[in-house]
Amino acid sequence: GCQFDVGIAMPVQKLNVHGLIAATYTPLDNHGNLNVSVIPAYAAHLASQNVFHIFVNGTTGESVSLSVKERKQMLEAWMAVAPKYRIQVLVNIGTNNIPDSKELAVHASALGVDAISAMAPSFFKV
Repeated sequence: GCQFDVGIAMPVQKLNVHGLIAATYTPLDNHGNLNVSVIPAYAAHLASQNVFHIFVNGTTGESVSLSVKERKQMLEAWMAVAPKYRIQVLVNIGTNNIPDSKELAVHASALGVDAISAMAPSFFKV
């Protein structure tokens, strides 16, 4: 396995993906708050269209606009329904600061996601 500086060993395995990976959007209510109550129906719809891989908290999912807490809540909502629909979950943990990215990586690993991705920071500390 690989050792990342997040305090956990994470084995690297080949992810077998056949078909579309849907970049999920982040459902918000009229006040701009997360609306995770729609995730089960969203998952059911994707599965009914033979989509069994999703990418959570990417740029389509507005992750750069969400707090760490909100990103965790979004991933938790998807992970709660993914097994029922045989959906593989890939998640973006990239942020503009390393401690938040580490926190999101540890959280994602603890939830058992299928893959972790990270976008590079848009600005670097000088």
